[in-house]
Amino acid sequence: MIAKIGPAMAIAVFGIVMILAYKMENIYKFSLYALTVFLLLSTTVHPWYLALGVLLSSIVGLRYMLIWSVMIVLSYSKYGLSDNGYLVCVGLEYAVVFSYIFYEWRRGIMVQESRLPSIRT
Repeated sequence: MIAKIGPAMAIAVFGIVMILAYKMENIYKFSLYALTVFLLLSTTVHPWYLALGVLLSSIVGLRYMLIWSVMIVLSYSKYGLSDNGYLVCVGLEYAVVFSYIFYEWRRGIMVQESRLPSIRT
């Protein structure tokens, strides 16, 4: 199944990142959002993949990547639980992350202008 879905997700990541590059002016937010899209549409996310996102989120002032870095520990439940228990833990992980992304978006934190460097000169 991943053999069929994987290429479609790669094309989706490329398309979304191109749209972000066209619309965004802040280089740090663009990098964080592009990384987030890449990770959300990846078939495997190891904890160390989030390191750059944690750095970027501390620069930009968003906290969802910090929440994700704490919640990713649940992905290690694969080694101690049944397949159904693992899926519940990963589902909980992503539910919390998406909820916090939605929270930051609703509060307007994700769209606030900042004094960070611009992509465009």
